[in-house]
Amino acid sequence: MKLLFPLLLFVAMAGCCKEFCSGNEIILSFEKFRAVDTDTVYVVRYQPGTQWTKIIDTARLYSNVAATDTSRSRLFHTITGDFDWKIHLPSLNKSYTIADFSVTKKRCPCGGDTYRSIEAYKVNNVSREGFYLALD
Repeated sequence: MKLLFPLLLFVAMAGCCKEFCSGNEIILSFEKFRAVDTDTVYVVRYQPGTQWTKIIDTARLYSNVAATDTSRSRLFHTITGDFDWKIHLPSLNKSYTIADFSVTKKRCPCGGDTYRSIEAYKVNNVSREGFYLALD
């Protein structure tokens, strides 16, 4: 009887799908920046294909960082492939544009639902791939 429960648990876990079926988001991190450089970041969302003329909305990411803080930035943010984006760091007067997303529909092996997956995109007109983008 003691072996029956672990065996049933193993069979149940083996039948579960372990596939992650979402790929329409990219995680941004701010690498090689000091925390004070990323204490205020503007994330501007644009209508795709409008050449940065039709703003949908703007989010201000703010963190309270002492001016004497010399630590590295620990800021992360997520964006989707449904819009064009401009990331602006006012303390450095530096901006990044993220656009031209190549998104495909894929079928999830768990249940067969479809999902959108980002295959490629451009950062400041340079092609990139992957779901993690380190800005530096």
